[in-house]
Amino acid sequence: MPKITHLEPEAYPHIGELRPYQIDRDGDARFSFCLGVILRGLEQHLAQPYDGVRSAGD
Repeated sequence: MPKITHLEPEAYPHIGELRPYQIDRDGDARFSFCLGVILRGLEQHLAQPYDGVRSAGD
């Protein structure tokens, strides 16, 4: 997982906004954990069969 300090704020403005909140000693560990949770959730969502119709809640 990348460290938040290695990401350019110009290339990733939304992640750059998190930088002030990640200044604690464990900031990179928390960032990596949260990024992993998001990626696993996306992988699970994309692995579900798609029937061509999605509701507003999907």
